[in-house]
Amino acid sequence: MKKILSVVLMLLVAVCVFAQRPPERVKNEIEEDSHSQHIYINKHKVTMRPGENITLEADAFDYMGRITWKSSNSHVAYVDHGKVYARDCGECRIYASIPGASEYCEVIVTRDNYRHHHDYKLTLNDDKVVVGRGEIFHLQLYVNGSAEDNDITYSTDDSRVATIDRYGVITGRGIGTTTITVKYGNKEVTCDVRVIRNRR
Repeated sequence: MKKILSVVLMLLVAVCVFAQRPPERVKNEIEEDSHSQHIYINKHKVTMRPGENITLEADAFDYMGRITWKSSNSHVAYVDHGKVYARDCGECRIYASIPGASEYCEVIVTRDNYRHHHDYKLTLNDDKVVVGRGEIFHLQLYVNGSAEDNDITYSTDDSRVATIDRYGVITGRGIGTTTITVKYGNKEVTCDVRVIRNRR
């Protein structure tokens, strides 16, 4: 009788211990969730032309280690610490990775001129510029997110306040405000320029 009671007690203890332990699959899921990582890239698709370069930025949130960059086809575009260089026509993906997570930006390299299409978007590196007299500021035009330096027309509403050359360099001339117009293809964008007294 004592042997039967001992066996029963041992079985009860074993059942209680097993019930308190989570199944291995659940345990693994809990461990994965507690160590999951996330990464974000500021651009998910860009169109470039051979010879152009852009800089991608990645945010790994709480991860403090090194972000690894890689191109799926370095003959089309290669990447160095987030800076992407277009080499030849084609498509590839630029990956930013950390242990446990990765994200990519799709890169299309083409020789097409954007101004022959109607779905391109113009942006500037700044649309409100403040400079002193004699100071300069380089205005950069972006077409669909890629830097563009060719086939651009610049003009200023008041050259006594500020001028801009064919390279996009604004020079403050006299105190006041004016508007710089940047034309590319059949579209244009503007930049408000304010010239102030020289800062000391």
